[in-house]
Amino acid sequence: MKRYSLMICLSLILVVNSLHVRGQESNSWHTVLTGGWALPVGAFKRIAPEQGVVYEGDNPVIYGFDKKGNSYAENGYALGLAMRYSINNNWHLTSRISYTVNTVNTKVMNDYLDDFYNKDFDPSNPPAWGYKYHRVDHRDYQVMYFLAGMAYGLNVGRWPFSVNPQLGLASINYPDYSIVYLWTAYPYSAFRHEGETPSIQALM
Repeated sequence: MKRYSLMICLSLILVVNSLHVRGQESNSWHTVLTGGWALPVGAFKRIAPEQGVVYEGDNPVIYGFDKKGNSYAENGYALGLAMRYSINNNWHLTSRISYTVNTVNTKVMNDYLDDFYNKDFDPSNPPAWGYKYHRVDHRDYQVMYFLAGMAYGLNVGRWPFSVNPQLGLASINYPDYSIVYLWTAYPYSAFRHEGETPSIQALM
């Protein structure tokens, strides 16, 4: 799931920030700063907590959400730096570094938990655990990638055309999150991932 979400996100950013190579003087550097929206698509954007809820064995206790196919990503932003060295009017060395951030829609998770635990709450006849307050905290999705390649550009009349294959490395932070419960009749408890939280890398 994580690798699929990563590549979907990056494909959209690459389309938005595509670099057009025009005929330029040789032996010269060109630098462009880019910025804009990082719009999630597909499974990276999909929100369906009822499909991914994870229970604690046979107990009526939710301790997580499986984000396979549902990553809850919201619209974010992207910052980038593109550089080009013109060898001559047609051939260019290119590189690009970009950083994107997408926040996570935790409201739908909190709403699902509230509906699951408290929709039938009766103050005159409360369950043994009392009323449940809860909070989902999720780390933002942060993606960084670096690409390098060679471009060939050609002007046909007033129209520029170019081909720019690139290869590089992408990295996304571990999508760590936690759920904190507070029962009015018991001390609070928390569920979160245990163990290492390494970043995830992929070739592009």
